[in-house]
Amino acid sequence: MGNKPGLVALCFVVLSLCGLQAQAKLTASPAAEQSLLKNERSFSAFNGVEVRPLTLNLSANGRFSPYTDYLIPLLTTLSEQSLYRIKNGRNLLRSYHYKGRIYSPDKQKTVLSMQDSRSSRWGYVITSIGRQGVANAFMLERENGERQYALVIKQMKICLVSQARSAPVWRSGQWSFSQQPGYFECSGSTRSSFFRVSSGFPQKLGPYYSDTDTLLVFDRSDQLKSMARALKEQFPQLSFPKVLNLPTAVQRYVQLN
Repeated sequence: MGNKPGLVALCFVVLSLCGLQAQAKLTASPAAEQSLLKNERSFSAFNGVEVRPLTLNLSANGRFSPYTDYLIPLLTTLSEQSLYRIKNGRNLLRSYHYKGRIYSPDKQKTVLSMQDSRSSRWGYVITSIGRQGVANAFMLERENGERQYALVIKQMKICLVSQARSAPVWRSGQWSFSQQPGYFECSGSTRSSFFRVSSGFPQKLGPYYSDTDTLLVFDRSDQLKSMARALKEQFPQLSFPKVLNLPTAVQRYVQLN
């Protein structure tokens, strides 16, 4: 019972720091919340990297191509060998050609199909986002000034698939896969990571990342914003919190317009 006042104080700190929209919470541990109060130069610092939450202002551009606006940027990002340990990103980008989006009434999943013209094998990219998916954006800055941008999406999974006998189809109210479904590499898994150990990810994000999240990393802010817009076009239920009501000492966040 003696710790009750401390718990109340901690709850007050958490609530005052996270002025986010309903059901769109930027989560961090109590230690991270304390660092926000102590470090006036940034929101928090983990492993020698300053981590700053970003507010994304997304406006619909009226046009959206699953291939041009989503598939190619996604595969290009996941092909960055210094960051990612997966192989299917490069394989699909180099050896497969786009066939199209497979129609379904499923509002929580998209399937984009591809085919290897040399072997007639199929590849596809499955993107799944839950009904209460939340995307948080961050800028990471090292002491030498180098910056990276990260998009952390909760209730999301990306699967890159190659060497399938056929593409999946929507049948009788569900997805149906070939008996030879191919080689899968998926994000949001607690058993394996998309990232190379040498990349420093996801550890650079400290408590702002959990093992079941999907994390995408970019070199430029416009790349992050384009990916966020492409996800929103496909999944209207995906929410993007605004970073509001933070103490004056730490209001130096970056807003992407």
